[in-house]
Amino acid sequence: MKQKQEVMEQVLLDQLSRHVISDVEQDADPDRQNPCDPTSTTNAAPLRFRSRRLHNTKVSTVGATTVSTLKDRSTFGARVVTRDGRDALRELFGFYFHVDQTLTVYEYRLFGKNTNKAMPLVERGKYSHVIGRRKGKRYSPADFEL
Repeated sequence: MKQKQEVMEQVLLDQLSRHVISDVEQDADPDRQNPCDPTSTTNAAPLRFRSRRLHNTKVSTVGATTVSTLKDRSTFGARVVTRDGRDALRELFGFYFHVDQTLTVYEYRLFGKNTNKAMPLVERGKYSHVIGRRKGKRYSPADFEL
C-alpha cells in the first residue's frame, strides 16, 4: 500500500511539472522567439540583459494542469504481454485521467537499496488503439476491466 501511494505522489508531481515546462504558451512572447536576432528592435539593451529565459517563464499558464483536475482519475495495475514473457514481471501502474481522457503508464523501479522511482513507460496522451475497428482512437474507460 505504501508503494502504491509513493507511485501516485511521484506521478502527480511529474504530470504537474511536465505541462508547464512543455507548454506552447511559454514561447508565445515575441521577444523570446529569437533574442539574438539583430533585426529585432523591441529591446535595444545588450544581450546579457535581454536573454533571461528563466525569469520570463510563467509558473502557471492558461491551460495548466492542476491538482484538482488530476484527482479525477482511475488507477490500475498493468502487465506487459509478450511472447517470451520476459517483461511480464515489471511493476506497472496505469492512470486514466477522465478530464481529458488520456492514459499514462509508469514503471516502478528500485534504484540501489532504498531509492524507489516511478519512471514513465507510456506518455500521457500519446497512446491509442493500434489495431481493430478503433485504430487510432484514444482509450476510454470502457477499455479497462476494473
